[in-house]
Amino acid sequence: MLHLEQMRQKIADERKVIEHTLDILAILDTSLQAREKALDRYEALLQGRATSLSVERTAVEPSTLKLSNADTPVKPPSLKKPTNVSIYEEVLLSVGRPMYATALASAAEARGVVFRGKGDKADMIRNALQNSKRFVNMGGNTWWLLNRPIPKPDELPSQEALMR
Repeated sequence: MLHLEQMRQKIADERKVIEHTLDILAILDTSLQAREKALDRYEALLQGRATSLSVERTAVEPSTLKLSNADTPVKPPSLKKPTNVSIYEEVLLSVGRPMYATALASAAEARGVVFRGKGDKADMIRNALQNSKRFVNMGGNTWWLLNRPIPKPDELPSQEALMR
């Protein structure tokens, strides 16, 4: 009878290990799917087909699941929050035209960018874009993406449209 109870306990322990492993696999699968979507968007951007580079934010909470008898908790990888510069790039891609720094600041604020400090937002944007080396100043603090063809003058919107 004792041998039967030991076998039942061993089976119960093995089921717990399998359940923990399945939970970990589900978390990793979610993270992998989110990263694959981000990679697809990045590849589309490089090929010039993307209209938006917004990265889906998947909330993956750190897990306290443990593998069998291991004492170390398993933490799934998490996606990083997009940088302000990547949001500026996203705004320009979605608008599809060069923008004044002040208009870019307004659009970025609408997407969650917080400008800290007492300085002028247009100056903060100009500094960030110059430092990133991914943007080109077309004159008059109007910015465009360095890796994209500059729109022809007849394709450019009016100054009023740029200020929206």
